[in-house]
Formats: sequence, structure tokens, C-alpha cells
Amino acid sequence: MPLLLAAPDADALPHAWQALLARVGKTLAIPVLGDPLPVVSSAFEAQHEKGDAKVAVLLGDPDPALLLTREILETRVDEVIHVAYLEGAASSYAAQLALWYFGAWVAAYLAERYNTDPADPAVLGLAQAVLSGEDSDRLNFNAGRDDLRRTDVVGGWQDDGEDAELEEVFDASDDDDLDDR
Repeated sequence: MPLLLAAPDADALPHAWQALLARVGKTLAIPVLGDPLPVVSSAFEAQHEKGDAKVAVLLGDPDPALLLTREILETRVDEVIHVAYLEGAASSYAAQLALWYFGAWVAAYLAERYNTDPADPAVLGLAQAVLSGEDSDRLNFNAGRDDLRRTDVVGGWQDDGEDAELEEVFDASDDDDLDDR
């Protein structure tokens, strides 16, 4: 599970990589937003030797705070990978766009490597259709019901067997059911 970090001038890159890795590569990535120093100097202090592999990915050109973050992370996570901008990029927009394309390639590679379908899952397409109003009845499994739970809780446990006896239902208004304390 990689941590995604970038300098403040490229704060959209961690979000873009997270979306690419999740939708295409089916991989969870955590973008560290804002000042990364409080997170990296505290979050891994006691837990960094518990056995889970942790990777940090630094995107773009680092600023002084990100360089210090890298030094801290090198002592607390398994690997720190710096994905720099391409040399000779005409603008920061072009450099960030190139890193976005590289993130798309990494996500597609992960999907192929782990034998998963890089396409969006069907539930995402269905949810997007419902939210856009195109197909609002498909997820409406509670139509016409007052109780919004998917299963009838009382009927579900009462119908467990033919021999099951129904217990007396507790009625708070009935004084005989209350203990005198």
C-alpha cells in the first residue's frame, strides 16, 4: 500500500495517482496531503517494524520539506521511490501530465500483473447511472417498504425452523414484564 506524496505545487498528483491505482490497478494508495512532516514523523514511530510492507512514492520535484520527509521515511518504510518529472518538460503542466500518463501505465501494469480486470467494476457503472438519474430504480430495493433494512429481522429469525417457538414479545408498557428494583 503506497503512500503518495508530492510538493505543494503538485498537490493534484497524489489524487490522480490514487484514482488511477484504485480504478485500473485495483490497488489502495494513500495520498498524504498538506504538510507531510507531522504524518511521517509520528505515524510510523512505533508501528514501522510490524511486518506490513510500506512504500512511499514521491511524485515530481521535491521541495525542502519533501526532502526532509524522504529522509525520515527512509528509516521507517521499506522503500522510498522518487518519480521525478521528465527532463526538458516545457511547463509544470506538461511534466505533471507526463507523470499522470506514467501513473496510468503503472496502474495498467498492476492490473495485468495481478490478473485483474482493469475496467471499472459493474457496481461503479451502476452507481454512476443511479446518481446521474439515468437508472434510478435499479438500486431501489426498498421500494414500498417502511422498514429500510434489506431483510426482515423478526421474520428472518422466527422462520428459522418449523419447530421454533415464538418467544413472548417484551412490552415496556406491561408492568408484569419489568423487574422490581
